[in-house]
Amino acid sequence: MSDNDQNQGNGCKIDIVESYRNYTPPIPVRATVERLVARMPDKYKWGLKTIVLTDSASISKSAGRGKLISRGTTYVQRECLGMYIQKWKGEPAWIRLVVDNILNEIPWYATRIPLVRDAALGSILYHEFGHHIHKTKKPEFKEKEGVADKWSDKLLVAYLRKQYWYLMPIAYLRTPVRWSIARFRRTEQ
Repeated sequence: MSDNDQNQGNGCKIDIVESYRNYTPPIPVRATVERLVARMPDKYKWGLKTIVLTDSASISKSAGRGKLISRGTTYVQRECLGMYIQKWKGEPAWIRLVVDNILNEIPWYATRIPLVRDAALGSILYHEFGHHIHKTKKPEFKEKEGVADKWSDKLLVAYLRKQYWYLMPIAYLRTPVRWSIARFRRTEQ
């Protein structure tokens, strides 16, 4: 598909693949991610082929020992919540979400609340989409993680307003949504 076809809005399909090793998510992660992606504008999805939902044990030993540097801190890949892998050698860009690490960040009982679940997964997913947007659509000469955080906030607020429109008057008060978003901002890599 040419760039011209992409800009005409002919739709954008992103494959969502689950790849777990001896792990079963306690919530329907795939359905949540599908809903989060479906609410995004197509113009931000172009060039992204796959979202892989995995657990930390499924990350290969060689990749798991690999280190990422973010905001001056070095992280082991197995400890990350998500990763954006840019287009390289003809392979399209993709996103990896480490589901067990994401869900370990929130109390087990909070995962039963759809709003909290959407905010937790959406915060990480949209952060990684922020890297994709920064790399392919709207490059800025600022710190990469800050730009990704900005896009994450923008996309997550837009999603929550569409999905939970009936809760917006309550959202201006101190709620678990603001608490969970703030907490995930501090723990993102």
